Amino acid sequence: MTDETNPWARPDDVARQGPAPAAPGTWLPAYPAPPQRRRGPAVVGVAIASVLVLAAGAFAVSSLVAEGTAGSPEEAVEAMFTAIADEDVLGVLDAMAPAERELYQPFIEDVVDELQRLEVLAGALDLGDIGGIELDVSDLELTSAPLGGSDRLAAVTVLAGTITSTVDPDGVPLGSFVRDLMEEEGAALEPITATESLTADDAFDLVVVDDGGWHVSLHYSIAEAARQAAGAPVPDFSAGVVPDGAASPEQAIQELLQAAVDLDLRAVIALLPPGEMSALHDYAPLFLGEADEAIESLRGSSSFDISIDRLDTEATRDGSTASVTITGFAASGSIDGEAFDASFDGDCFSGVFGEESEELCLDELEEEGMAMGMGRSAFAQELVDAQLGVMTVEREGGWYVSPTRSFQEVILALMRVVDREDLEDPEQLLSSAFGFSPFLYGSGFGEDSFSTEKDFGFEEDFGFEEYEDPYAECNALLDDLPLDATEEEYDAASEAFNDCFNEVAGNEG
Repeated sequence: MTDETNPWARPDDVARQGPAPAAPGTWLPAYPAPPQRRRGPAVVGVAIASVLVLAAGAFAVSSLVAEGTAGSPEEAVEAMFTAIADEDVLGVLDAMAPAERELYQPFIEDVVDELQRLEVLAGALDLGDIGGIELDVSDLELTSAPLGGSDRLAAVTVLAGTITSTVDPDGVPLGSFVRDLMEEEGAALEPITATESLTADDAFDLVVVDDGGWHVSLHYSIAEAARQAAGAPVPDFSAGVVPDGAASPEQAIQELLQAAVDLDLRAVIALLPPGEMSALHDYAPLFLGEADEAIESLRGSSSFDISIDRLDTEATRDGSTASVTITGFAASGSIDGEAFDASFDGDCFSGVFGEESEELCLDELEEEGMAMGMGRSAFAQELVDAQLGVMTVEREGGWYVSPTRSFQEVILALMRVVDREDLEDPEQLLSSAFGFSPFLYGSGFGEDSFSTEKDFGFEEDFGFEEYEDPYAECNALLDDLPLDATEEEYDAASEAFNDCFNEVAGNEG
């Protein structure tokens, strides 16, 4: 079985790709398919580098924790560096500050599972003992002090130390996809060893928290680094934003949206989970004052009053977490004295803005898009079918909106709709994701992509083929409009453009 409208498509790609562009005469003309292309060395390099960055990133994130419960702030950081050398991601995560460990460990494990499914990482990869990467830390010098007088937070300053790292690509648990690329291109990467000595000029702080023992905290360390970079004072950790959860997952989404349209930043932060967002709660007073002043200035220059009158949701609960999908809404209010009323029932949007009204339905939009060769792609449809929602969590009897978990779900959803075959043809994957066929734009990126004569003003040309816009004459009708065109002139030009467009495209009626 072949796809006559898209000579690039593999048989099992046809269903995923989404609607093919309309035939010549109804939309952009279809250009001939390019010759078969090899994956160049650049693709191999990117694939290998991505895996190495992933491995390094796993240690960069998870190694900001102590191996086991430490009895002092310094011991927590010393154990952190020991954990780096142990190459035991699970052991490192097991010692993470409880709220952060709960947040990141399942996500890291799920990402690894997906990369193994895609054969980017080897199935034999063991998060308890990752091979191919060796790190050693010696001559470590530390000092610590309570952070802002807090008895549960301390800043440990890393004054000196020597870090030696070795990465051996042959030992890194690369999957068959990357190994095949390396073999195809004859790539052979030698082990890389580097040594870096930290001096007083390189000193940096790690924040540790006392939560049943001292643990290095990723979130507090990031917040403290941002504070120092801004030159702000240490916050009063007894005067942070107090978490204030909602009665249900659905109510948490409703309250967060209402706080957002009210520009009530403090209320938004209060609806974020304690533990996961405790660092933000504690450091927020450093910027809330300026934020409130900016909001008041905005209110002084523009009046608005917006109310979320109805929010239709579907919640899927799993213990203390719930995914909430918004299926409809109704909002009303006024902006600069002009009243509005808007609603969405899951199929159609309707709105009244002053004296004007509008109704727009999704099926009509999709039909129009199909007619123009721009229908929803199969890739996008798979994401829609995944029914991504906003993640909420229950803490101490209240429900909070979890931005980190929500972002993690998006990343995993994107990974889950990709197959190993998609990695073999990244251009086809992009066309499937965005609903257009790559042959619309010429030969794309071939082996000679960097050797064409077309000048784009860059130091090296990117190799796009010449493309003549079949609608240039039509576009000129609008381009010639003066900036101060009257409504009548604009309407006349728009009508002329539509007539021209339909004539060039061969549309009837």
